[in-house]
Amino acid sequence: MRLNKPLVGLTVASLLALAACGGSSDSNSSDEPTVNVSELAGGGQDATATGPLTIDGAKKGGTVHVIGTSADMTTTLDPRGIYYSDMISIAGSFLVRSLTQWKYDEKTKNMVLVPDLATDLGTSNDDFTEWTFKLKPGIKYEDGKTISSKDIAYSVSSSLDCNTFTDCPSNYLLGTLTGSGDVKKDGDIASGIETPDDETIIFKFDKPFPDMSYYSFFPLFSPIPPAVGKDIANYPSKLVSTGPYKIAEFTPAKSLKLVRNDQWDPATDPARAALPDEWDFDTSYSDPKKVDAIVLASKGEGATTMSYDDIDSSDIPTFRSQAGDRIATGSTPLTRWLAPDNTKVPLEVRQALTYAYPYDAAAKTAGLIKDINYIPTTTLMAPGVPGREVVNGLPDHSAAQTDPAKAKQILEDAGKLGFEVSWLYSTDDPLSVKTMEVVKAAYEKAGFTAKPFATTTTDAAEKRASVDTPINIRVGGWFSDWPSGYSWIPPVFAPPEAGKPCAEQKWETFGVVNFAHFCEDDVNAEIDRVKGLPIDEQPAAWTALEKMIQEKYYPIIPTSNGGTIQGHGTALEGVNIDITGGLPTFKTIWVNQ
Repeated sequence: MRLNKPLVGLTVASLLALAACGGSSDSNSSDEPTVNVSELAGGGQDATATGPLTIDGAKKGGTVHVIGTSADMTTTLDPRGIYYSDMISIAGSFLVRSLTQWKYDEKTKNMVLVPDLATDLGTSNDDFTEWTFKLKPGIKYEDGKTISSKDIAYSVSSSLDCNTFTDCPSNYLLGTLTGSGDVKKDGDIASGIETPDDETIIFKFDKPFPDMSYYSFFPLFSPIPPAVGKDIANYPSKLVSTGPYKIAEFTPAKSLKLVRNDQWDPATDPARAALPDEWDFDTSYSDPKKVDAIVLASKGEGATTMSYDDIDSSDIPTFRSQAGDRIATGSTPLTRWLAPDNTKVPLEVRQALTYAYPYDAAAKTAGLIKDINYIPTTTLMAPGVPGREVVNGLPDHSAAQTDPAKAKQILEDAGKLGFEVSWLYSTDDPLSVKTMEVVKAAYEKAGFTAKPFATTTTDAAEKRASVDTPINIRVGGWFSDWPSGYSWIPPVFAPPEAGKPCAEQKWETFGVVNFAHFCEDDVNAEIDRVKGLPIDEQPAAWTALEKMIQEKYYPIIPTSNGGTIQGHGTALEGVNIDITGGLPTFKTIWVNQ
């Protein structure tokens, strides 16, 4: 899952400043803070959950105003292409119902996977190569027409066109779902999807896919009427809702107004309370401090206003002193890292970079606050992933330890003193420029020749993704799609062409987020083996694989997890953090009027 702002386009400073997600450690390591695991993602499943959802003392009615900056709500609202966390949350909370969904548990403060359109969380065969979902009968679109399993088959098959839906949320199906490569045009149905009747959908896989219950919460597993969906260019504004609200007005990247969908049946929905009458989103603000000022206001519009952006670091003391009860914080599964190009940067240089990087100074320059949205780590998989343990590919190095003398000694011993390093920064982003200067000074102090590569925020995503960009360090990060090692190790370490030996890989892309340009045949074979293990054996196996990769090859340098801190007005209740995505628990919010 992507962050609410396109992570792939962020440079060092903006990655640190905007990737406000993550969490603290669930391990008793002196390197990382310890947090109650019950507060972290992966809180369990409830296949029997039923609707309607009731909230003690909650009131129905009112309008909620959600405000933010121009970096919010910028990606598609087409369920087939949604892969950024804010649009996943907005679509899934209000407009589209998928096979499964996440429900906020007030007692544990955790998110629990429950059915949505399906009657349960799906049923698999013994080796997880076939999954069957039965749909609840009678669920309707906003126009009163009954949904069909064939509409879900159409949506999933259409999403496989990653040239059209370029963020490619269907990436887990490519090369895994039977017939995923045979869909040539919109309207074709993958041969691995069967709909024996209107209330049954079956998915068949060429390889075991044990995490289908989790993956099925993605909007691409929602129904789309083919007659309307074929107008791909305009479908986001013509979206036919199955959720509790429908679109009244929509201007991409600027505003969204939602009103009630009278065809939604709360009795079929275990996770959405849908208490406010309307939701108005306005992401036209250019100054985050202006957003904070409106949210902080206790009267007028501010009373029913909230934001899913982090409170600006300079405004946090004011919020704490004036509105401490209107702050929502939470952990989410993000890990940030440095990805040296393994084809250009040898192991000993990667080790030296680990000691050279100015972790705390770079974070402070970017405006982050330690233990809130900057939490040092040495581990790829974020807290809350079942089976996760602290992994350190460089055991003598502690999380966030900067030691230029040690880095220089490693370079001298390897005959690499003066090794040239280059990374992107954006000249039109003041934070990027300031952080570049901090990082450049630190690298030079450690004995590197530092040559940062100038770009702009508009071009940064393309430049970082291109294998031809003349840089040898890429700033990366991954916000897992669900709490499982399956959503960590393959996306970060698998090469672009599944099933091909490393010697035959064509690196026209970096796979999903394999910015380290890393490929080892033994790692790829082990990824495939772990995918096929019994589900209860996989958590430990994914951790063991991360440990092997980092200790044997050390392709990436994990730097930090994060956290989110958001504010809301005096009249809003039920505002918590969905720790699977870093967004507010929109499904449970109500207006106390």
